[in-house]
Amino acid sequence: MTADLILTEASVRTMDKSNPHSEAVAIGGNKILAVGTAKEMATYRGPRTKEIALEGRMVMPAFIEGHAHLMKLGQKYLCLNFDAAKSWDEILHQVKKEVERTPEGQWIYGRGWHQARWDQLPADAVEGLPVNAELDLIAPNHPVILTHNSGHILIVNSLAIKLAGVNKDTPDPEGGDKLKLANGELTGVFREAAREDIYAAYQKALSSRPATEIKAANDRTLDAAINALHSHGIATFHDMMTTFQEYDFFLDRAEENGLGVRVLAFIHEEPERLKERLASARHQGKENWLKITALKRFMDGAFGSNTALMLEPYADKLNDIGLYYDSEEKIAETIQLAIEHQLQMAIHAIGDRAVREVLDHYQRAAETHPLVRQARWRLEHAAAIHPDDLPRFNQLGVLAPIQGSFVASDADFLLERLGEARCKERAYVFRTMQDMGIPLSNGTDSPIEDIDPFYCLYSTMARKRPGEDNGFFPEQGLTVQEALESYTVNAAYSGKEEAIKGSLEPGKLADLAIISHDLVSEGVESIPEAKIDMTMVDGKIVYEA
Repeated sequence: MTADLILTEASVRTMDKSNPHSEAVAIGGNKILAVGTAKEMATYRGPRTKEIALEGRMVMPAFIEGHAHLMKLGQKYLCLNFDAAKSWDEILHQVKKEVERTPEGQWIYGRGWHQARWDQLPADAVEGLPVNAELDLIAPNHPVILTHNSGHILIVNSLAIKLAGVNKDTPDPEGGDKLKLANGELTGVFREAAREDIYAAYQKALSSRPATEIKAANDRTLDAAINALHSHGIATFHDMMTTFQEYDFFLDRAEENGLGVRVLAFIHEEPERLKERLASARHQGKENWLKITALKRFMDGAFGSNTALMLEPYADKLNDIGLYYDSEEKIAETIQLAIEHQLQMAIHAIGDRAVREVLDHYQRAAETHPLVRQARWRLEHAAAIHPDDLPRFNQLGVLAPIQGSFVASDADFLLERLGEARCKERAYVFRTMQDMGIPLSNGTDSPIEDIDPFYCLYSTMARKRPGEDNGFFPEQGLTVQEALESYTVNAAYSGKEEAIKGSLEPGKLADLAIISHDLVSEGVESIPEAKIDMTMVDGKIVYEA
């Protein structure tokens, strides 16, 4: 066979245990033909073969983003971004500038604020969160939504509340609440399920636009996400809250001009909607590019909003153990649908009580349907785990997709939330899980964290941000090789795709990342300096630095 492309003079890290390190790769069409020495690859050379000498750069399987949100990632590049904000005043200043250039009545959306990263809280903060009084002053005629970094809290102005048809007397929904002042008035902060009325009003406004405008906006959003993924060496994306509307859009794009990245859809819809659409939607898709992989539910919230569900109360809120998000009935009903349609199940669980109760759900399902133990069901995040529950992952065949970036980010406040003893024993215990043989796949939960795999890898290993002195219980860090496997071969396994991707082996898809230097030989501290020099998807170069 003749290669279209041969990469030589490389440090090839294959993630294939039978041939872990080599120096050259031959690619034909969209598949890997061979991996080996330059002399061996020369046998695949033909008159039209292109050859690239990489001068010692590292070649590896393209990264697989194991848990993130595709359209929200694209939206992050198009909306107000508060990731770097150090105060509530900075955020208000950004909103004010946006108000000045936005026609009255149009919604303003921003995301990424986190009160634990501010230099100080505003004087009128309630339960450590800002209130919307100043937001109302600068944006009286624009509905405004500002999403917390965790994605589990909103702060909105009074006009957005009015358009959502909510007031101080509206009962809180199951799995969420509205934060109030001492006099009973709303602060503008909506947590967990209480956000849904606000989002519904926002989506109603977006849906009222002409169809051509909606399509153009969706295309811009998806293009922004795809460009970001390519520039970060990512070829496959586990999309963790795909709606049927989004899936239909992805399918149309795949048919029109290609998606550019491979999307595994984790459908997040109400059980009744799943019953209506799931059977027909499962037969739609595009081979190796788009498919429905799993159903998604939520057991709890997040540490940043004190809504992760804990076995014991928070250290900083002694009467609070967090909250349940989806009802037990809704989770059980969705699990049954996953069984009927032979799909994976994926349930969000951050706190140790949430982890335990998800495992309880999975155990009950396995007792009735033994094949569940081989179905690779997923417990998303597994951020805090009681030691008694760790063996249950292997007993039930449950996978643990982690988000290495969370360690460095949550270290800002997690000791205050949980206390040192609980953090040491239960929080992000990657080393313990790895040594127990629990398959770990990695991801960023972007846009909650930056999509950058190098930041995520560094946090997974060093348990801190680059440049910081002390890591968050660094003894729980993974090695470079283990961390890379979590982003490649293990992530492929978690999506049941290890036969076609995740390692560089003959016959697998030619999705590759070419990196500025060899991460394995140069070690952990070299990772913050790493750059993506080239990304290949389906045998084609889609990004060059």
